[in-house]
Amino acid sequence: MADAGAVGCNFEDTDHTGGGIVDVARQADRIAELRAASPDLVINARVDVFLYARDQASVVDEAVDGRRRTGGGRGLRLPDHGEVTETLKTLVDAVGPVSVNLLPTGPTMDELAGVGIARISLATGLWRLTQRFTRHTLRALAAGISPYED
Repeated sequence: MADAGAVGCNFEDTDHTGGGIVDVARQADRIAELRAASPDLVINARVDVFLYARDQASVVDEAVDGRRRTGGGRGLRLPDHGEVTETLKTLVDAVGPVSVNLLPTGPTMDELAGVGIARISLATGLWRLTQRFTRHTLRALAAGISPYED
């Protein structure tokens, strides 16, 4: 990543091979290994417990757990945070910089900034909007309608 010019990354804790979440101690070791390989890289420890929780407030303690951020992570990255801005404020107050996705059903940019979110990402949002526009355009063309008409 450093050779490619990357200055930062989100390092997730989902175990895509075995399923579930990577053990906290193992995740700390993985982040430490990444930090050792690229000392200047800004690492956001992506905490995926929010992806699997029905009640996001119930996993705040797990996300705040300092062991999850050991090894050089400089902040938390939440891939999905729902609509609970109190939860986000709790995380910001407890761990420092928090990065989230801007979701169509979630808090607005102003609300996120208001609780102290450090970075707001579009993630796949821009790609999804582009796909929706492309589908609309192709359907219009297939129907013999100019895609520029309402």
